[in-house]
Amino acid sequence: MSSEPFFLVDEELLELESILTEVQFRIDNPNFEKNQLILRSFVKACIKTQVKPKPIAMPIKIPTQTIKKETKEVNHTKEIPKKKRIFPIPIPGGNNLKQFKTKTKYQKQIEEPKDKVYLIRDRVTNKPLAVADIDDRYIVREPRVSEEQIQMLKLVIQKTPRTPKEAWQLLKQLAPNIKEDELTNIKYYIINSLFALGRLEPLLHDKEISGIQCDGVGQYLMIRRDGKLLKTNIIFKDKEDLDSYLQKLAQKFDKTLDESNPILDVVNRNHRFQITLGLHGASSKFVIKKVE
Repeated sequence: MSSEPFFLVDEELLELESILTEVQFRIDNPNFEKNQLILRSFVKACIKTQVKPKPIAMPIKIPTQTIKKETKEVNHTKEIPKKKRIFPIPIPGGNNLKQFKTKTKYQKQIEEPKDKVYLIRDRVTNKPLAVADIDDRYIVREPRVSEEQIQMLKLVIQKTPRTPKEAWQLLKQLAPNIKEDELTNIKYYIINSLFALGRLEPLLHDKEISGIQCDGVGQYLMIRRDGKLLKTNIIFKDKEDLDSYLQKLAQKFDKTLDESNPILDVVNRNHRFQITLGLHGASSKFVIKKVE
């Protein structure tokens, strides 16, 4: 006789019992659905908190005490008298420089000559070494040196160094503790005397000078600049001074200037030198013209 299989657990009966239990629970707990809704909302809120929100700039409230302190610090500006004007510090080369004007009593000290030409500068420091002031005359200004420095300069020149480097070594031996600024001034005269054209050298650095003229001993050199004839402050005091200078000048041009060859005509550094050596007591003369 066949029979249906017997199960230890009747699933339909268990499902029915669970439904009846839930119904009975809702009858006994009328707020269940409301609590269930709150629980679901709570779970959703917990899930949303896992997503990082975008930062929002919030206004910061400053305590009233700090505000009072800041206002006290700001109020210090009221102590400045109203009559005084406060100017900003001008930037060199800026437009603010035009707003500043010197007082009249200091104006004479600050005023520069009407015309100034920087002829020779130090290549390292850019310091002006030879400057010309131009008004009704052409005044060449060169570095000042003391008597002690002049003696030092003569000692270096007498040893006739072949190169500037040799001259600098001699200077270090003679004056190991000399100041750099004073050393630059001495170097200027060494270069000028040994490797350049001496007292005429600054004039050749002015591009506007077209001619230089020496009419003899005791007369200031004349220059032609921008079509004008101007007297300089360069002079040869006696015949020995002028003749010696011109003979050394000829040697630098690899030429000779003496009684057998009293006339020299040579072009050097875009200038034509025409020199006449004075004979029988006559004064020597020279003319230098710029060659285009």
